[in-house]
Amino acid sequence: AWTIHPYLIKQHNNRWFLFGKNASKGGVISNLPLDRIEGITDSGVPYEEEDGKLQQMLDNIIGVTIDWNAEIQDVQLQFSEKRFPYVLTKSLHKTQTVINEEERIIQIQVIPNKELESLVLHFGNDVEILSPKALRDQIKEKIQEMIKRY
Repeated sequence: AWTIHPYLIKQHNNRWFLFGKNASKGGVISNLPLDRIEGITDSGVPYEEEDGKLQQMLDNIIGVTIDWNAEIQDVQLQFSEKRFPYVLTKSLHKTQTVINEEERIIQIQVIPNKELESLVLHFGNDVEILSPKALRDQIKEKIQEMIKRY
């Protein structure tokens, strides 16, 4: 059993998550899928307010996985001709800007996380990560692992 100070809920990928300060884990912010919570009881512990950093952090990511030590990065993606119009009408993130329309390059300013990686992999060969190099290398490694499976 954990003692959680609940702050907000967020939906991602058809699942709702509770974000809150996890007193049972040293006060870190945890996210818990609501459908996995087995029960709720009043702990009697005084409620601790959120310091305002959670929403700011959620604004800087895609999805729900937060790395509090990571920094926002400029992520540049180049899309295929067939996929580019889709990305223009359904932005990947609120910071999305078109860097070069002719070459179909967009930029988002986010903290890379596993949901961003999943999103990039979802687009398959319709996207190429131009930068940052570390993210490009991570995706390349995942693709190489996938090739080994097939």
